[in-house]
Amino acid sequence: MDSDGKAKLLATASQPLRDVLTLILDSGMRPGEVFQMRWEDIAWDRGMIFIPRGKTPRSRRYIPMHDRVTSALTTRRKGQSEGWVFPSDSKTGHLTTVAKAFENAREKAGLSKEIVLYSARHTFATQLMGASGDLSLVMRALGHTNPQTAMINQLPASKRFVLS
Repeated sequence: MDSDGKAKLLATASQPLRDVLTLILDSGMRPGEVFQMRWEDIAWDRGMIFIPRGKTPRSRRYIPMHDRVTSALTTRRKGQSEGWVFPSDSKTGHLTTVAKAFENAREKAGLSKEIVLYSARHTFATQLMGASGDLSLVMRALGHTNPQTAMINQLPASKRFVLS
């Protein structure tokens, strides 16, 4: 996807989808990890997000906050220091999906149906592997225990996107 398509996706993404996309693209977090974020798990002074639980034993990890993530979370925070980062009226009390919003944004941006929300995590992994060449680093960042699982994230360019 070209940078024009990427810009269109962000431009057409409503909130909270825009912030969810930003977090996944810039941190490699799973969508569920983003939805279950709590303000208490953000170490603002260290620039880190703590992931307390997940699919694998290595899912429990710290993720660095890059400038775009810090900016999105600062705007969303509104003075809160506890509770869900993405609250909702669902049974869980937090956001559980942005599927419809993503589908709408993708259609408005004119992007292929092959692009799904999880493509943002795959894009993060592909970029990190390309920049570092270090599979162990990619595995730690994604919370993977199996190298084969981490390598699944190496997508062809047609199925990933990068927001510049």
